[in-house]
Amino acid sequence: PKVEAKPEVGVKAEHKEHKEKKKSETLNTVKNMSVRLKSFYLECRRVLKVTQKPSKNEALTVIKISALGMLIIGMIGFVIKMAHILLIKGGL
Repeated sequence: PKVEAKPEVGVKAEHKEHKEKKKSETLNTVKNMSVRLKSFYLECRRVLKVTQKPSKNEALTVIKISALGMLIIGMIGFVIKMAHILLIKGGL
């Protein structure tokens, strides 16, 4: 029987290369994530510096418009539900 020692060395070398490549990819991923998080943080800081607290009048306007939008959406849902009840369950 012939013993082949060299392929085992090749397999071990390939395995070692694969582990090194995987480790390198992991480090690159961590570095990339670090850069992205830092960029996100800096962008958030920039936005927060530019923004300002709304005046009382602006806040009330936003509240009124939001309430009106919720009321309209609720009415649309109510009308659809009523039509469903009348047409499907009521047998009209």
